Amino acid sequence: MTLYSNDEQFISSFGHYLFENQILDKAALNRAINAQKNSDERFDKVLTHLGIVSETVLFDALSDYTGLQRFEAALVPPSAIFEKELPFNFLKLHFIAPLSHDEAHIKLATSDPFNSDVAHSIAYQVNRTVEMVLATPTEIETILATVYSQSDVGEPQDQNSEGSDFTDESDIQRLKDIANDAPVIQFVNQLIAKAIDQNASDIHVESKQDRITIRFRLDGILKVDQEVSSAMKDAIISRIKILAHLDIAEKRRPQDGRIKYNFRGREIDLRISTTPTITGESVVLRILDTSHVDLNFTALGMDEDCYKKYSELLGKPNGIILVTGPTGSGKTTTLYTSLELLNQPDRKIFTVEDPVEYQLKGINQVQVKSSIGFTFANALRSILRQDPDIIMIGEIRDVETAQIAVQAALTGHLVFATLHTNSAAASITRLLDMGIEDYLLASTIIGVMAQRLVRKTCKHCSSYEQNDIKTSAPSNGEKCEHCNHSGYKGRTMIMELLVMEDRIQKMILENKSAPELEEKAIECGMKTLKEQGLEKIKAGITNHSEIIRVMGID
Repeated sequence: MTLYSNDEQFISSFGHYLFENQILDKAALNRAINAQKNSDERFDKVLTHLGIVSETVLFDALSDYTGLQRFEAALVPPSAIFEKELPFNFLKLHFIAPLSHDEAHIKLATSDPFNSDVAHSIAYQVNRTVEMVLATPTEIETILATVYSQSDVGEPQDQNSEGSDFTDESDIQRLKDIANDAPVIQFVNQLIAKAIDQNASDIHVESKQDRITIRFRLDGILKVDQEVSSAMKDAIISRIKILAHLDIAEKRRPQDGRIKYNFRGREIDLRISTTPTITGESVVLRILDTSHVDLNFTALGMDEDCYKKYSELLGKPNGIILVTGPTGSGKTTTLYTSLELLNQPDRKIFTVEDPVEYQLKGINQVQVKSSIGFTFANALRSILRQDPDIIMIGEIRDVETAQIAVQAALTGHLVFATLHTNSAAASITRLLDMGIEDYLLASTIIGVMAQRLVRKTCKHCSSYEQNDIKTSAPSNGEKCEHCNHSGYKGRTMIMELLVMEDRIQKMILENKSAPELEEKAIECGMKTLKEQGLEKIKAGITNHSEIIRVMGID
């Protein structure tokens, strides 16, 4: 069929197809049509540039709508086809990649099904009828990088696998040029959009000897998304650095930055970290999407009994509430949810964080900058002169910060803080080991929450033997689109809440061990992390293998 990208009939017809197939809602469709009219940009490009649909979704839809075959990895040829008639630079310029041919036909992957002139030109050059296969620009780039080696396309090799100083201005300009190449821009944009679409928390771009491995962290687990030819390494990493305002010439030292990314009308904050490895730079993009964070304890998975006890702690006028657990256990979300509940016009709330992960309306958030000497301790001293009611400390890392937190609680402030310990009771002994006096801890700590995040089994494909915890089966998600074939969808928290009571205070003063403190807390009504995990298995929320993975228990 003949395609005309800006023909009103096509826009109306394809727009109706997108709406009827629930790819776009009415508001998004009208927004795209109006944007196309105002910019005179092609309708299909408007859809992706506005972030309304991802490239993959768009091309899947175009394939179904037009009847053109959709590209798949099995179609990549083992070597270049008609290399003399169709040189690499021509293919790259027009986003075309030959896939196969016979005596009468040539099959071409194209990202531009509307450009009939290029198809006619190729048909003339190779004296064959052209059959088009729809492929995204990213897929075209991958095909070309796979079929054409670096030496074929004249791209420079990386001179030093351990990184190099690009002091030569021509090298720096080369990095800028390749990073601003259209296929690279589209690749990075679509990579970020795809990760957000899948609710990934992180994107890992890892340099290997012969490729780049890209992984997404989904529900706490890293999964390979794709592998890209090493020929694209400099281009992809440089593009990310440019977006994050980092030094593209610096490859020997770690760098940190941030990107403000507009995705379907909402602003996403990306935190960028680069570090050198022996095979090139490793880049991690942390995705911070406030619209997908539900600051609600019930939604997060806190049970009714724990919620009641924790709410009583939040009603205290002063004292320290500790939230503890390993990295990625949801501590910051618990603290933010606590502050949201306490955020009232008659209270002044400060946070000290490194970094500030989400901006909370009505709360004064302070970013630590250790490079200029603005540490947690220095920030806290400054905040205490600001007449606060509630203070949140992102992490107690040293005795000085712990001492200031204790002093703040003693002088009438409610203090929240995190620690990296494995249990609630261990947090108390950790602070004692730091050098905080036992009588100060006993009189200032009012509660300690230890928590973990476990994956919830997918409701669409999970299978359970709920009466037998030991044999509760992992989900069978091999064919389930709802959970990205993992068998799990979303996460929930398990927690143990140690509430400070007279009996526990007495044990602290007697310098009892963490196991002894935990035993007493259980006597006082604390449910352990293990107990909470087993309850969620019985309820069909998670399964035994997931609790073993997170807790290391059987």
